[in-house]
Amino acid sequence: MPPPQPTAALSSSQTAIREAPSDVPAYEAIWKRAGLPNPSKAIAFTEKAERMAEDPRVLLRIRAEAQAQLHDYPAMRDTLNRLRSLHPDDAEYLADAWFFAGELERRENNFGHAIKAYQHSYRLSPKDSVLAAIAYTAEQQGNLEKALRIYGQLASKNPRYRRDQDRLQLRLDRQ
Repeated sequence: MPPPQPTAALSSSQTAIREAPSDVPAYEAIWKRAGLPNPSKAIAFTEKAERMAEDPRVLLRIRAEAQAQLHDYPAMRDTLNRLRSLHPDDAEYLADAWFFAGELERRENNFGHAIKAYQHSYRLSPKDSVLAAIAYTAEQQGNLEKALRIYGQLASKNPRYRRDQDRLQLRLDRQ
């Protein structure tokens, strides 16, 4: 079977970035569909394809994801910095890029880095989903009081978060 061609993967990548810009698992699926099942191959592919890309955002996301899987956090953070530098004056774009960084950090159990990235995202574009990510990550980190405060704040605006607040309150009461 011939190796995948960067242009075909670029086409599906460009579509994916427009449809789900924060969907980390989608990027993994892209490189698997392109015949790049391991992170090292994904990094090599994205480095080559980036030279041909009009908009390298999705390629940088794939590379950051691959670097996270290889536990190469300094390289991952360099790639994320490059991603954020592409549109430094676009608050929504930057908020999304910081959120993506938070998702990668959280998935790799780098909870402190994840929370900082989510906070950057929230400052740029205050959304309930970002606050919920901060609360969830604080809970994973073991900072239950912080998570409860945030879930309480969310529940006061949106009743769907009441269940998280109640679940966490029950957990704290049992301690």
